[in-house]
Amino acid sequence: MQTHKARIGAASQGSRVAANLTGVAKSQLERGYVLTYPGWLVPTERIDVKIRLLTDLKHPLRHGAEVTFFTGAAEVIAKVHLLEKEKLESGEISWAQLALANPVALVKGDHFIIRSPMDTLGGGMIVSSHAPRHRRFRPAVIQNLKVRGEGEVEDVVVATLETDQPLGLEKLAVQCALATEEASMIIGELIKRGRIVAVGHGGQNLLFTKSGWGRLVKKAETAVENYHRRFPARSGMPKGELSSKLGLSPNSPALRRLFDDGVLIEEGAAVHSPSYKVQLSQQQQAKIDTFLHALNQNPYSPPGDMTLEPDLLNLLIEQQKVVKVSDGVVFSAPAYKEMMDKVIAYARAKGKVTLAEVRDMLGTSRKYAQALLEYMDEKKLTRRVGDERVLR
Repeated sequence: MQTHKARIGAASQGSRVAANLTGVAKSQLERGYVLTYPGWLVPTERIDVKIRLLTDLKHPLRHGAEVTFFTGAAEVIAKVHLLEKEKLESGEISWAQLALANPVALVKGDHFIIRSPMDTLGGGMIVSSHAPRHRRFRPAVIQNLKVRGEGEVEDVVVATLETDQPLGLEKLAVQCALATEEASMIIGELIKRGRIVAVGHGGQNLLFTKSGWGRLVKKAETAVENYHRRFPARSGMPKGELSSKLGLSPNSPALRRLFDDGVLIEEGAAVHSPSYKVQLSQQQQAKIDTFLHALNQNPYSPPGDMTLEPDLLNLLIEQQKVVKVSDGVVFSAPAYKEMMDKVIAYARAKGKVTLAEVRDMLGTSRKYAQALLEYMDEKKLTRRVGDERVLR
């Protein structure tokens, strides 16, 4: 780095600096670009601000007005969304959002100026560099902005997280304009006091406010309970469907925390509430009993015309009472195990087994023997070699 052609090791804020950048062409740089640590500063297109207009303006600043926004060396068109008023008169102050036409790199606490084509209108301070869209005239929104703009640092961290959660430590630190180390210490203290909830470990750690985590827990419980009411014959809600409703990935540490805390119970790919039990009507139970009885009458060649509605069949599969080897072919679990054991024993003794040998061994038809062998291939118990099967 240099300043006025003299080499320097460090530059103070506001000084004129020349930096030698490797691997970057001059044509790739534009006015408003900033030099920062990798991954720390993410350009934004929506910010929360506190605006103060100049005292000698002839016309008010109206909600929805288009202005030119200046911060640092950046210059970009922005649309003003006033959160408290329809218009802002000369000398007045208001909380607002600015929607930027192009992304700008900035942080909380940066100052800005806004201009119309003819005049400088005013300026202010950036309160949030990555703001979600706010609804206007909401006291809770205004109070949150006041805390983030004027409160103690711990209150600022909590208020910032409240507007956009969950967040990782580094992202929250950026939005609060804090160094990562300082943010880590503050967040650690807030976790001890119970104001912030951390879920996960290491790089997967996600942060919620206490109230935000409570809302997520309630939303998860409600979603699963509603699913139980809609589908009383199912063992639970698919985990993927629950994660989608909560806006989380299926592997999210927040979802894992719900299971670890016993808020919900995970069984395979299904999720249910702790007290839930499958509720079958007398008619549904009668259908299941009839179906199982039919399978046991001729276990190696069950009747092909016997069907069971998907929810009840899936329940029997989850309860490991039946095994569905293909569409239209279902064996009772004991029958499947007997057949599988016989095929494996024969193949182990002979070194191989054919479809015809399985058919004759079990006294069944080609249809059932083939379905059984293809299922065993799928489960990697056997492997097809030409017209024969060998053990894996």
